[in-house]
Amino acid sequence: MIKIDKEGKRLCDIQAELFEKSIISLDMSSQVFVRRFMNSKVATELDSRAFLDANKTIDDIFRNLDDEYGESSYGSIKYNKDIMYWVGYLYRYFSYTYEVSSKQAYKLLPFKYIAGTFIPYHSLDVSQAIERLLEAKNISFKEEDMLKRGVDILRVIRNNKNPYIDYPVFGNERFYIRQIEDEDSNDLLRVYSDKESLKYFNSDNCNGDDFHYSTIKQMKNTIDFWEYAYQNKSFVRWAIYDKKTKTVIGTIEQFHRNSNDYFNDCSMLRLDLRSDYEKEDVIIDILRLITPSSFNLFECEKIITKSFVGNIERENALNEVGFKESKEALIGHNNEKYYGYYELERINK
Repeated sequence: MIKIDKEGKRLCDIQAELFEKSIISLDMSSQVFVRRFMNSKVATELDSRAFLDANKTIDDIFRNLDDEYGESSYGSIKYNKDIMYWVGYLYRYFSYTYEVSSKQAYKLLPFKYIAGTFIPYHSLDVSQAIERLLEAKNISFKEEDMLKRGVDILRVIRNNKNPYIDYPVFGNERFYIRQIEDEDSNDLLRVYSDKESLKYFNSDNCNGDDFHYSTIKQMKNTIDFWEYAYQNKSFVRWAIYDKKTKTVIGTIEQFHRNSNDYFNDCSMLRLDLRSDYEKEDVIIDILRLITPSSFNLFECEKIITKSFVGNIERENALNEVGFKESKEALIGHNNEKYYGYYELERINK
């Protein structure tokens, strides 16, 4: 940890002004803006003192973000200027003095968590506010604590009663199922540009989106949409991380479905995998990681998911895990009928 100096304070001022002006300069919600910025190339530039020699204006930074992600209007909730200014200043102060990257700062102290403490903490010295924020999350920067956390982090399994409060995380020897991050975009583009994978994406009732994306901007905009949907409690979308290859090889989506058809009051599960992972053993591993907790997470007695004609690998995996094929139709928004669903019922009610 280092002390803040004159250059550090200048960077804090720049970022604070940027956050404040985002309210009127951008159409997206404050949540989407902060997530984009803290994971962006220009934030990485601010991590370096060399940024001060670039003579970039606030408008230049907004243009850099649009060039990297594309324009977005996702979300409608914007925080007031005082909160945004304080959050922007605090993030840069934290990154600078604790010598962590913008991405790391955002992961350790999520935006909504910081913004929610504005009233009690904004009158404190910013260094004291950061200490309290870290302490409340049991985050220590002592060397011995950091070593222990590094060992334990991949072992953690959090099965929250409400998945929209904090992302549940699942892991075994092979896979780690966690919240999607901006840096996953290249790996995910491999999944969603894979035409062989496309055949097995469940796009039923998704307003015509077939989930085939061919550019990094499309992929990043989709990640924005998934985050927006999560914030609005529409669904949870996880990344599936292969520990051996250190790559994201697909996603899982789940939500509680209420409807007037047979598949009422259940959890819908969508599983999108890169085509070389569309294997029986892989699917079994992933489903056995997530389904035991899904009944409680999504307050349901039944989980439904889809297979496809000719996909023997997925059908075998579903049968092995305990799913049963249903002959019933899922009824869409415009009364379309979708077939091919399998259902898994809770055993211990």
